[in-house]
Amino acid sequence: FPMFPAWLICKLRRIPFVMEVRDLWPASAVQMGILKNRQLIGIMAWMERVLYNQAEKIVALTEGIRDDICARGWPKSKVELVTCGVDFDKLYPDAPGSAFIRNKYGWQDKKIVLYFGALGEANNLPVTLRTAQRLQSRQDIVFVLIGDGMKRVETEKQVAASGLRNVLVLPPVPKDVARLYINAADLCLVTLRDIPLFDGAIPTKLIDYMACGKAVLCGIRGEAERIVDDAGAGVIFEPDNDEQLSELVAELLQDAKRVERMGAGGLAYVQSRFSAATMREQMESVLLAATKKNQSSEVVEGRLG
Repeated sequence: FPMFPAWLICKLRRIPFVMEVRDLWPASAVQMGILKNRQLIGIMAWMERVLYNQAEKIVALTEGIRDDICARGWPKSKVELVTCGVDFDKLYPDAPGSAFIRNKYGWQDKKIVLYFGALGEANNLPVTLRTAQRLQSRQDIVFVLIGDGMKRVETEKQVAASGLRNVLVLPPVPKDVARLYINAADLCLVTLRDIPLFDGAIPTKLIDYMACGKAVLCGIRGEAERIVDDAGAGVIFEPDNDEQLSELVAELLQDAKRVERMGAGGLAYVQSRFSAATMREQMESVLLAATKKNQSSEVVEGRLG
């Protein structure tokens, strides 16, 4: 919705409009069952078409998003791929930071399975809670959820109602200190609802985990799954399969060397492919090209006038 008034302002002021697409709307909301009103779906779909049509360039965050937009009729020349990137000055393996957080929360003798990010409808939090339920007898394992979102309160209520003493829900923390918490984890968890559109998703938390050299438990199909597999950065589980996830958690926590290898593989992978500096350069090129094209159009229009 914020993009629509932004486009109107650009149109009125004759500024080139470049739209970055991080989620496919309204399709994601429809597939998750959040959006059901046909009239509202129609209005949002119309807004999406207007914005894509009017954009000088469409910037897609993942290959899946780019391919979906092009498959629906927008030309490939109009859609640029600029993935999320990592600022390696802020996210990196940090042993002292890990020790600080583990001492702060008394986790010295605990194995921490961390979920760091949005606590929303899309994030499939129930599979984590069910996994924690299965592993309640393991007093050495703690599931830590850090973040905020529309499902935070509900999640806290479920934890309390189920008596899950092995689950800790913490408030969101600034990006500048995110690496301290990520490094304090033994395993890091990334999950999404099992819907077709999320096959093209790359959650930022996945790249952040890998940048800190952490082994990943990935419950997402498609593009995220391929990244974890190509990097050797972790293990894949069926998005809603808490039995499989609980087995993988127990298995990995008994094999420190394997976990270490996964973390090293993920770190090397993001360092070679997901540098924020490189992505900023790509985005700058897209914006400058749109500006130059707009300036050329104004010259032509002036001559024709």
